[in-house]
Amino acid sequence: MAEMKAGPKVLQVKGLYLGMHIFEACKVVNKLLNSQYVVNELNGGQYEVNIPADQQSKQYHGIYTGIPIYVKADATRKVTSICFYLWFGDKIFNSTGIKAEDFVQEFINAYHVPSMEPIYSEQEVAGWEFVSIYGYKVYIDLNKNISIEAITKKSEFKFD
Repeated sequence: MAEMKAGPKVLQVKGLYLGMHIFEACKVVNKLLNSQYVVNELNGGQYEVNIPADQQSKQYHGIYTGIPIYVKADATRKVTSICFYLWFGDKIFNSTGIKAEDFVQEFINAYHVPSMEPIYSEQEVAGWEFVSIYGYKVYIDLNKNISIEAITKKSEFKFD
């Protein structure tokens, strides 16, 4: 994991942020995608923004996947994970044709992230990561897929 740094206290990307209510996140996703996604309850009391459960085996715009923006929440219905997937992310970020390295730099600039550290797989860059002391981690892979996840805040570490 990359070294923890400050960064923004709340990282809001395209209107979505960790800690927001899952039903508000669903509204944002529907506006971004011009869609009718719903909140589904998962096993274990978690929630997700996705296509209705009875339609999840169908294709979206001819591409088989669950959803171009995946949002997950905990039992309190607070968002804990946000993922933007390449095949639709390029449209949302207008980044078609931009190399991943340049996309990461633009993300850093746009969202005031101090820096993103390269993550290596077999001595090659596999993606970039930023870990915030405020309780979130951002990962962008070579395909420009973005994952934002809640983690333990540095102030909540316990070593006693």
